[in-house]
Amino acid sequence: GRPPVRHNAQGDAATSARALFALAFLHHQRPFECKQMPCEQRQTTHSTEHAHAHAHARRQCRTPPEGRSRRAPEPKRRRTRPRAATHGGAMKAVVFGAGGAVGRGVVRQLSAAGDAVVAVSRSGKIAALAGLPGVEFAKADCGAADQVAAAAKGAEVIFCCVGLTAYNADVWEAQWPPIVQALLAAAKQNDAGLVFCDNLYMYGPEAKMPLASTDEAFTSYGRKPKLRAQLDRAMLEAHRSGNAKVALVRAPDFFGPAADGHIGSYIVPYLIRGSRMGLMIAKTNNKHSYAYVPDVSTAMIAVARDPSSWGRAWHVPCLPAETTHEILQRMWTKSGNKGKVKYMSFTGLMRRATDPFVRMMREMTEMSYTFNSDYIVASDDFSAKFPDVELPTPMDKAVEDTLTYFKEKTAAKK
Repeated sequence: GRPPVRHNAQGDAATSARALFALAFLHHQRPFECKQMPCEQRQTTHSTEHAHAHAHARRQCRTPPEGRSRRAPEPKRRRTRPRAATHGGAMKAVVFGAGGAVGRGVVRQLSAAGDAVVAVSRSGKIAALAGLPGVEFAKADCGAADQVAAAAKGAEVIFCCVGLTAYNADVWEAQWPPIVQALLAAAKQNDAGLVFCDNLYMYGPEAKMPLASTDEAFTSYGRKPKLRAQLDRAMLEAHRSGNAKVALVRAPDFFGPAADGHIGSYIVPYLIRGSRMGLMIAKTNNKHSYAYVPDVSTAMIAVARDPSSWGRAWHVPCLPAETTHEILQRMWTKSGNKGKVKYMSFTGLMRRATDPFVRMMREMTEMSYTFNSDYIVASDDFSAKFPDVELPTPMDKAVEDTLTYFKEKTAAKK
């Protein structure tokens, strides 16, 4: 039978970094388990509310004076928008992929806002989120429709922050379609919105810069980009045909606390120590849009709270486009190091020479176009739709928070 889905919410790009670094014999990385979670709804009781209710009942039972008639109560107005649409209002949310960087951020922000959260993972336990108010944990395999349906029961909004740990087109083609179908079915069953954390693969190498969220001329290039294009078409069609309510929130490569990837745990800790042993698996001399991980979570929640934004894709507002080298130089300098940043590069001929022998290298070569030239993401429409959502986080703060996280993580291991 089909093996259980293994995934986390740190994104598919992160998995490529782990595998490549292992291939370079510089580190060993254990596979991550899927980290997701149901939520415990808040129950508040106010004695004054009960008193008002009894008083209202007594008034309703009184007989009006002779000659006067009691005015009939006005009919209640039907809610034209689900509770999730109320900005800042409580909603019941189910977060699949809750243990990864984006998923953790979604759970924490929802908990802080007073929402009820169901955080779903393969183990049903996420230590980093333990003790958060309004949060309970559920166990599910995202590729199993019955388990997804059980975990999502009663949801008003379903967040998908899932990423497969295997950076392999065969695995993607086998596992992503049933995951998406299970999530769509759960959204339809609960009349819930599905807010899907997406990447930018569906645009392909032929897309014009800057990438626009309204561009639906999806690619047929390669295997992974073609698959992501097919999945997005299916989700958008499900919404437009009335079979489900869907919104896609897309982000490019990202960095930040708890995030691996091109700028993540395989290079930042070495920059902090002033070591040249950090590894970059992509070209660093072209401008590249990066998102800050907490901003991805914030954008997803903003879209979730406004159903008028559903039925389309949105781009997370990105940090000002710089070259990857410039961002690494910032981190190097802010870590107290002098001179030019030092790191190792595994790109170009060196990487391509391994393609015939190592599948992971072939998988990475398919996506090399995202770093071979400037790769810029436009998000003006998001900023116009959500003017009160202050994104992106300033670059200096994003860098400082990332460095702080990895410094604390490194110190905890000693």
